[in-house]
Amino acid sequence: MKNNNLEKIYNKLPKDQTLLKAELAKVELAIADDIKGLVSQIKAKIGDLKKDEKIVADFRKRLTQMYKDGEKLEGQILKRSQSGDKLVDKAIKLENKAEKAAKDLGVSPSNIGGFDELNKLWGDLEVGAGIVQDDLKQMFI
Repeated sequence: MKNNNLEKIYNKLPKDQTLLKAELAKVELAIADDIKGLVSQIKAKIGDLKKDEKIVADFRKRLTQMYKDGEKLEGQILKRSQSGDKLVDKAIKLENKAEKAAKDLGVSPSNIGGFDELNKLWGDLEVGAGIVQDDLKQMFI
């Protein structure tokens, strides 16, 4: 257990100080035990970190897949939302046409079958499409 530095220290001591020599040996043993204990802790921590690396890599892989799935879902929902916007535009044009025709005839547009329902539904569709579009904007924040 003696190293060269410790041997040099021993050689510098007077020969009658064997007690001091024994104490130095005890200190060396205590430090060696401390070193071994710390080495064991460091090795265990390195093992833990290697396990953590695998956990993080697995999570990153799952997260990447979730983003891909989210982008696919975003595209599908955006298409449906845009399609809903087009239907709203059609409904508004048809409603304007119906109002003009009703005015020309001198009747209320509500007398035209389905007019009131169309008016309500395109409003609901417009609100729903707006909500979905807002949700999409928040999806990856």
